[in-house]
Amino acid sequence: MKHPNLRKRTLVVVYCWFVNTCVYYGFSYNTSNLAGDDYVNFALAAAVEIPAYTFCLLSLDRLGRKIPLSGSMIVAGVALLVNAFLPREYTTAAVFLAMLGKFAITVSYAIIYMFSAEVFPTTVRSASYGLSSTCGRIGSMLAPFMLLLKNYWVPLPPIIFSMLAVTSGFLCFLLPETYGRDLPDTIQDGEDYEKIPTRNNTDQTLFLTDTQGKYKTRDEEDDTNPKLLYQSGQVLS
Repeated sequence: MKHPNLRKRTLVVVYCWFVNTCVYYGFSYNTSNLAGDDYVNFALAAAVEIPAYTFCLLSLDRLGRKIPLSGSMIVAGVALLVNAFLPREYTTAAVFLAMLGKFAITVSYAIIYMFSAEVFPTTVRSASYGLSSTCGRIGSMLAPFMLLLKNYWVPLPPIIFSMLAVTSGFLCFLLPETYGRDLPDTIQDGEDYEKIPTRNNTDQTLFLTDTQGKYKTRDEEDDTNPKLLYQSGQVLS
């Protein structure tokens, strides 16, 4: 109970992994249920990942991590919800919404790999990443069984996937933005992560942290307290 911020972030990241894998594979397995040719739909679902990864490459250094992650999951959830109640005669619109949702969840799936590695401190990064990935695999195992719920009510699977994606997207707003910040090294760094100053991309500013875990800029150096000097997550002597 000593680290409430770190605990909250761990729970949110674990849930995001579960939702991302569950919804991603839900989209993938559901391509055969779309109107039109199964082979064409499957090819489209695979091809849409190319612009999704391209979007990640172009946006992460401009928009950061949190906004694209949250936004893409919310877009995927909305696309699923609209598609669930779309009349069956609107086949083109249904395929478009499915591809839009697959694009969005692919974006979030790519970002969560990077984001979860950056938000955890070095001392527990491997264990936390492994825990998150394990929960993600549980989501991928449950996805095909969720699709079977259509035998009871056809819109039920997309509604469930939609609620998962939207709630996960909004929960991501509880996470700190990691872009422009040095990676946390200790548990205390992870707990106080939002206190780490943002680095200027054009000027690799040096940051100081004293023994009480308070972060300062180089201009605020105080010789009365022992401190560590950081640059890009490395201790400088």
